[in-house]
Amino acid sequence: MAEDRVTAALARIFEATATSETLRDLLEILYENLGDLIDTSNFFVAMWDRESGLYTFPFSVDEADDDFTPQLLNGTITDFVRRHPQPLVLDSLGHQRLIDEGEVAFCGDLTARWMGVPLVTQSGVVGVAVVQSYDNPDLFGQRDLELFEMVCRAVAPAVEQRALARRRQLALLTSRDEAVRANRAKSSFLANMSHELRTPLNAIIGYAELISEDDQDLPVATFATDLDNIRGAARHLLVIIDDILDLSRVDAGKAVVHLSRLSLDDAAADLESALAPLGIARRCRMTGDRTGCIETDRAKLGQILVNLVTNACKFSDEDDRVEVRFERFQECEADWVRFQVVDRGIGIAPDQLENLFHPFTQVDDSHTRVTGGAGLGLAICKQYSVLLNGRISLNSEPGVGSTFTVELPADPPAPGATG
Repeated sequence: MAEDRVTAALARIFEATATSETLRDLLEILYENLGDLIDTSNFFVAMWDRESGLYTFPFSVDEADDDFTPQLLNGTITDFVRRHPQPLVLDSLGHQRLIDEGEVAFCGDLTARWMGVPLVTQSGVVGVAVVQSYDNPDLFGQRDLELFEMVCRAVAPAVEQRALARRRQLALLTSRDEAVRANRAKSSFLANMSHELRTPLNAIIGYAELISEDDQDLPVATFATDLDNIRGAARHLLVIIDDILDLSRVDAGKAVVHLSRLSLDDAAADLESALAPLGIARRCRMTGDRTGCIETDRAKLGQILVNLVTNACKFSDEDDRVEVRFERFQECEADWVRFQVVDRGIGIAPDQLENLFHPFTQVDDSHTRVTGGAGLGLAICKQYSVLLNGRISLNSEPGVGSTFTVELPADPPAPGATG
């Protein structure tokens, strides 16, 4: 290799450490000119994150492997070089020796030739640069190692600086995206609330006008349907307002838990009584073990179950039954009660589960326009489950149905006001 060619390549690499604007730009220049010094058919830079232990790959070229997603590299030669920050060249025999010594784990085929150099700065090891060959054991001699080490030593500070700038940029983008999502959720909530409040109010006004216009001499029974519709619309509006107030109390730390001894039979009876005015009690079937009692806040447990059952009915066909299961179990030698609400409705896709219990969030805005709802019921269930020292979870499959599970301690520690 002509010395002037080496000198020119090194000069371009060193210049890039000062002039390149981004990490990607710097590593592309490194790759393009490193090829004049050593074989770079398979080359990657692995940046190590101290907090997570993950490696990211801001640049990679590989003939056989295309998986360069962020990952842990425990047990790999790359991680070995990071833990023992010294340049390393080895063939398949050297690779096998490290495996036999327990320094690395066997991961796929043994490499024919591998060379890695740690990227070391004042803050420590920030990553590893690697070149390798899958079929040529004669590559990468001592001269190659010296050149590669010299280049890595020169570029390491610039790589770290640009990597930090890239992380800050990604963090800003993530924060921006979260703010955008929050703003969209708020906008969606306001739109939903406008719809939810206006519809029952219009119904109340409309039916009231119908009654006032009817002949005053007609018997009271004539107004029964109109009066029922007025009451139904008013109840719907009251539920929405109560949900908003309940959620705001929890968020403000002002929710108070009132513990009392409640039999599971009474909990089932409370639920049936609460569902009757909503016209969905007939769709609810109680099953499981309802023997024994639970020490809990009767009103809050009732609201959790009512919210889950009404939600299940909302997203199921009118002829479908919703099952409410009661089950006692033990955890860490303590008695617990499990409540499960099972429906055969539309189900929920896996990518929508994460935000399901967030306030003002709904699975499908288009479906919500048909079924109604302000996106508060499940958020309240989550908040109340935690307030009662319990937990709530969901198992769902699109087109099959959903099972909401609430687990509460039968004898929780006595709480006071949360704020």
